[in-house]
Amino acid sequence: MTEPAKTPGEKFEEFLLKEYDNIAQAHFNTVNTISAFFRYYLLIVALPVPLLALVTKERGLLELLHDLGGAVPAASVLIALVGLLVMCYVCNLRFDALLYARAVNGIRKHFAENSGLGPEALKAFLVLPTKTDKPPYFEGRYFLFVVLAFALLDSAYPFGGLLFWVDWCCARWVSAFVVAGGFFALHLLAYWWLSVWRERQYLK
Repeated sequence: MTEPAKTPGEKFEEFLLKEYDNIAQAHFNTVNTISAFFRYYLLIVALPVPLLALVTKERGLLELLHDLGGAVPAASVLIALVGLLVMCYVCNLRFDALLYARAVNGIRKHFAENSGLGPEALKAFLVLPTKTDKPPYFEGRYFLFVVLAFALLDSAYPFGGLLFWVDWCCARWVSAFVVAGGFFALHLLAYWWLSVWRERQYLK
């Protein structure tokens, strides 16, 4: 006995259930990828420290940095730029995870609205959101702390590099603060711009 043909609504709901499983798995994979890239970033940032310790085994650190001259601030700025690019990539991974979460919210909303249950019954067990515009891409109380960690660590390198390079005391501190502050602000600006682009332009 052949099974009755499925209606378009039944086929759509079957598709949504499969899509729910795939998107939920993709969400968790993206979160794991973010953790892995953050570990790689910490490795990049920490690598110069043991290298300097190895090189300065027989020579003083200050003497070596003085001999390197302009290579010190150049290398520090390069490390900060690499850190900024890694942060932008990690932000986009986070935005992908949020997009998956929004898609899951939409699927949850579809089944909630077509469940036949009243608002009170749904409220009793449906604790996860059903809004497709949540969570927001700019997470001021969550992912912003990760961005601040990137900004602080990346800004520390050009700050230290310029302190070792510029001879005149006043110029040394002013230039170090200006460049480090610029890098810090650039990280926050990049995160804000990428979040706005995701919200307004990405799916258009």
